[in-house]
Order: sequence, then C-alpha cells, then structure tokens
Amino acid sequence: DESANNNAGYPSQSGWPENGNHYEVALLQADGGYDMERGYDRGDQYDLFRGGYTDSIGPSGISGTLTANHPNTKAYRGGNIRNTEVKISNISASGSIMTFKIIFGGDHIISESPTCSNLDCCDSTIRFKITKDDGSKAMRSCGWVRARNISGRCGLEGVSAACSSSCDACEDPCGDSSLRFKITK
Repeated sequence: DESANNNAGYPSQSGWPENGNHYEVALLQADGGYDMERGYDRGDQYDLFRGGYTDSIGPSGISGTLTANHPNTKAYRGGNIRNTEVKISNISASGSIMTFKIIFGGDHIISESPTCSNLDCCDSTIRFKITKDDGSKAMRSCGWVRARNISGRCGLEGVSAACSSSCDACEDPCGDSSLRFKITK
C-alpha cells in the first residue's frame, strides 16, 4: 500500500509519538526497547510477551517484570493518539499452548483462558454464527450444540471445530473453525 506509513518511530525520537512515525502494522516488543525499529536487531528473547516476564499490555503500557508506557495498545494516525481501550492480560508462561485474556473497552471480555482440563480438546467460549436450513443466520454457542441433536448440530459447517469437545472431534487440536465470530461491545 503506497499510503502505508513505513517510518520507524520509537521513544526518544524527536516529536514521538505525535510525529506520525508509526508503522501501519508493528510487532509490539515486550521489552519496550524498540530495537527492531532502531535497527539494533531482528528480534530477541526479550521481545516475547509471556508469564513471569511481561505478561500484559494495555493503553497505559506494559507490566510484568518490566513496566513502561510504551509499547501500548493505543492507535496512532496522522499524529493523533487514540485510546483503543484494548487490554491483553494474564499471558501464560511460554509453551506449545499459550493463553491470555483480552478486553475491548470497559470490562467486556472477548476471550479468556480455556477452563477445560484437556487443552488439546476444548469447546470455544465465544459465540459463533451459523446458517440455518432456511438460509437465515443465528448466533450460537457450544452450549446450544450440547442441548440436543448433537450429531446434527456438529454436522453444520465449522461447528465441530469450534466445539471440538462436545462434537467429539479432537483429532486436530490446531484446526481452525470456518465459522464467523461476532465481537460486540
């Protein structure tokens, strides 16, 4: 995209963050050092968010063993700073499966760590959209799948991936659901 901002910005740069130097998409580094923007390295172990180190990020910055105002989850456009009210917290320790909690504005929780004991086979806690036989759309949950006619409901497109435990479809723990999820405030 020709209009994308490709100018590296970082704390201590003249006029930053209001100078408009913000990548269109940037990797937020947990150590707050902005080493990649400064050309110091291409990333290191201190850039990773994880429990026991830097385990959350929000509009006020990062927390954990480090505390800083940058990076944060604010939006930047044309030198204007906007609070997105996005907070990611409870980031788990490093591992093949990691969990976190994300909140968009106020106390609206979008995702939290799975509560089932078998992390390879959990039902999603997020409501999803299905297409009914008459073509209309409806928001549903894995509780709806378990309520009755499990085999029929699990046969709907994407449902078995979202509700893998309820649908007894745990052979591919890394499979993505084809369902559309709706996030509302």
